[in-house]
Amino acid sequence: MTRRIVLVATFVFFYGFVTSEPLYEYEIGLLQKTLDKNSQDNVVISGFSILNGLELVYRDAQGQTRQEFLDLIGKGSSSTLVSQKTRALQQLDGRNLTLKLANKAYISAKITIKKEHTRDSRDDLIEQLNFEDSKRSTDLINGFVNFTTNGLIDKIVTQDDVNSNTNLVMVNALYFTGEFASKFNKNKTKNLVFYPKAGVDKEVPTMYKKAPFPYKSTAEADVVHVLYKGNARLVLVVPKEKFGLDKLVKELDSEKLKGYLNGLESRGIELFLPKFSISFEDDVREQLQSLGLKKGFSPEADFGGLTDQKVPIDKVNHKVVFKTDEDGTVAGASTAVVSSRSFSPVVNADHPFLFFVVADDEIIFSGTLRDIE
Repeated sequence: MTRRIVLVATFVFFYGFVTSEPLYEYEIGLLQKTLDKNSQDNVVISGFSILNGLELVYRDAQGQTRQEFLDLIGKGSSSTLVSQKTRALQQLDGRNLTLKLANKAYISAKITIKKEHTRDSRDDLIEQLNFEDSKRSTDLINGFVNFTTNGLIDKIVTQDDVNSNTNLVMVNALYFTGEFASKFNKNKTKNLVFYPKAGVDKEVPTMYKKAPFPYKSTAEADVVHVLYKGNARLVLVVPKEKFGLDKLVKELDSEKLKGYLNGLESRGIELFLPKFSISFEDDVREQLQSLGLKKGFSPEADFGGLTDQKVPIDKVNHKVVFKTDEDGTVAGASTAVVSSRSFSPVVNADHPFLFFVVADDEIIFSGTLRDIE
């Protein structure tokens, strides 16, 4: 039996026409502010995917609009930092995992694009559409997302989103699949209790494995890395306090995050990990504004490298699908799930926890699991 993680992120920017080091601070801020806004929900976001799409338009930003983006990704950073990281990650594709990123800008035919920009080598990333034909425009945009995500997300905009008042739609899609390097045995998956909140419990399919994992115990959490084939891993941060997830996330900073991602030692542990699936969608404009991207959302937005017209960002719709699936079979007799005499550390993710998907030392997805449907 092979357990694979399938994750998809896609988001869209709507523009209304007015008549260093790993990006830990940004990732943490975006996650914390998204959780503040969606405090009772399962959340999974791709901060890297959002930056990847933002860069496509912010590379044409000027003045304070441009400076705010540079400040977001880190003091002293270059505007090409994100594209450099993207190219490095794309080299992982095909090396026992799949990682596809795609950007596209759909611009209203009413907007005049600068001639020097139309001669840019990025012609394939920009397409002009007649947004007054909302059905055709919607079909084209959703078709791009559907293709890029291998059908996992078939719709990101509706005809109500794309209309005669729309001037520019930015689409970014990311598709990732990873197969665990050390397979879980389906015969050991049992229905065990999960505690979403105090006084509530439910039985959910829970996977089990006793094996060496990169592991660290901190004062607040047990940290386990489940490795994929290829240079990627699923990072589980399980609070030691049963319902301590909110406190864990609130106190998260770059130093703690570095500790969760680095310096682990391989150790034999017993891991109980519930199967789960998350679909999450949010307009993250509010979060980005609170992180410092203000001019780009205002009537003073200056994307002068693209057009002389003022085109502020109206919405940033972000959608992620996180799925687990199992295929194949591992032969062997069923054994007891819990060993009361084990001297190995036991990490039981039977309550809300924090997780990351990391590839080539970049955080691709981050999220929290609060409940299992």
